[in-house]
Amino acid sequence: MRFAFGLLLLLGLAEAGAQDSLRGKRYYLDAGRLTGSGVSCVDCHGGLPGGAFGIGRAANSPWIIENAVNTLAPMAPFRGRLSSADFADLAAFIGNPGVASPDLRLTTSAPPGGEAGADRIDFGKTAAGATSLPATLNFVNAGQVAMRLTSAPRVEGLNTPDFAIAATDCVEGATLMSQQSCRVDLRFRPGTGDGLRTAAARIDHDWVGGTAAIALLGTAVAASAPTPPSSPAAAPVGSDGGGGGALDGLASLVLFGVLVMRAAGGRLSGGKGRRARGS
Repeated sequence: MRFAFGLLLLLGLAEAGAQDSLRGKRYYLDAGRLTGSGVSCVDCHGGLPGGAFGIGRAANSPWIIENAVNTLAPMAPFRGRLSSADFADLAAFIGNPGVASPDLRLTTSAPPGGEAGADRIDFGKTAAGATSLPATLNFVNAGQVAMRLTSAPRVEGLNTPDFAIAATDCVEGATLMSQQSCRVDLRFRPGTGDGLRTAAARIDHDWVGGTAAIALLGTAVAASAPTPPSSPAAAPVGSDGGGGGALDGLASLVLFGVLVMRAAGGRLSGGKGRRARGS
């Protein structure tokens, strides 16, 4: 009797030790993607602690979860999609909801004239054919457990050619330890035409959601045609402003001298005539 009880106790301890509450947390939050069920535990039961619909009764009791999946209509999407290890890990997480885990966060900064937030980078206005100053996107593991990047960063979406990764130290396969981050510099370089352009910057990882993305926006402004220089107005005769002014003044002076000389000659000619008649 004592031997049987001791054996059962050892088996129970072995089962408890085999349970992975961190993996259970991932399935609790992300079973819809991981199993293809389209729904996750958190969608109905909440984010714990507490939880809804008596989820707390399943703490460290995999058989309760398995029975619910096999008998309750709302749990039907999980039927045939969860293994005994999955049930054990889910029960372990419900019993230990505070288990340390990764926690991916995004931080951003925009170029002058733009705006940035937790879900988007807006480059503002950029002339068509020009390239903006860079914006920065940081992927930060704010959790207490390491996580791994499963892809390099990429740009995708409706106007992908108008956005580009200028530089990055985020590498596929890299591990982000607790409080560690990697960086992506992005630029907006719209093609011809004007109007709003949109895309997204994305990177894949091995934690809840499997991917992290942020919206990219920018407004292309068509470059205006250059204004031709106006022709300078002709300077008036005698003006000293602008080339030729001094020569125009000299011509006027010569003309004035000719007129004076003609007038003087006329008076002299007239005087001689009177003396001739008086002689």
